[in-house]
Amino acid sequence: MAKTPTDYTDRKRSPLCTGCFDYFPRALVAVSQLSLIANDKHNPGEPLHWSKHKSNDHADCLLRHLVDRGTPDPDMGGLSHSVHVAWRALALLEIELEEAEAEPDENKAQVEAERRCFDDTLRQYVTRTYTHEEMVEAGLEEDPWTAEAYEAAYGPVKAGGTD
Repeated sequence: MAKTPTDYTDRKRSPLCTGCFDYFPRALVAVSQLSLIANDKHNPGEPLHWSKHKSNDHADCLLRHLVDRGTPDPDMGGLSHSVHVAWRALALLEIELEEAEAEPDENKAQVEAERRCFDDTLRQYVTRTYTHEEMVEAGLEEDPWTAEAYEAAYGPVKAGGTD
């Protein structure tokens, strides 16, 4: 569920009714109608809920519906495709906000350390200068990017080792 501020001052800076519903009452009613229609279609017989795992391509869907904005969608009770645009925009924003609030993953530090190690290894591999003999041994003499071609383009190849 949505997080609402607990601090008095923060709550006053989040006027849900006067700052959102009163601005867009018709649009929000239409979005809620779409939620119900979509729930009945995708989760028949289940209480109204958002099955987030069933669709996560909100940006693509948003743009697809934007192309047809202002026209009715017969598959969804004739609601305008613009309603879909609003629903997908809200879904995209909600997921972004949830991810920003998420607790750090316990393994995140380990994953980041492994990624850095991999990046360092890859960087060393990519920036290492190979001798012509090493290139031949690796079977790269058939490649159009031979040591000679490299030397012609960039100058002499350094003898073995890393920079």
